[in-house]
Amino acid sequence: MRAPIPILLSALEQVAPERPAGYLEEVLSVSKVKEGLVFIPHEHYARLAAKYNPQASQAIGTGPGSQLKRMLSKIGIQPSPGCQCNKRAVLMDSNGPDWCEEHLEEIVGWLREEAQRAHLPFVDLAGRVLIRRAIKLARADIAQPPLQRR
Repeated sequence: MRAPIPILLSALEQVAPERPAGYLEEVLSVSKVKEGLVFIPHEHYARLAAKYNPQASQAIGTGPGSQLKRMLSKIGIQPSPGCQCNKRAVLMDSNGPDWCEEHLEEIVGWLREEAQRAHLPFVDLAGRVLIRRAIKLARADIAQPPLQRR
């Protein structure tokens, strides 16, 4: 079972007016709220994203971009409005682990760029480690999809 996806309550409230009626209420009804964070169970997140934001649902998967997003979300880093994170995660997923490995420094540059834009500290070595871990997790999912694991 995957860990719930944390999202800032303020971020949900900010996008709620752009979503269909009932969006925020439905998200909160299936989630736990603690200290300004909303923890959405993974299975509900995929369903809600498909219902309320189809572009975001394309980025949910097991490819290297999705794996990287999951790891970053576990340490509280979420895509912000206007960033290229979701688009780049989809690009990483669609091109696959080998492409990501070949373009490692470019992806590190993406992380550095977004960290600077968000005024967050960034260390290239840590970025490389995260990306390599995302690639490894994506390859493991390709070799043995989650539904086949025991």
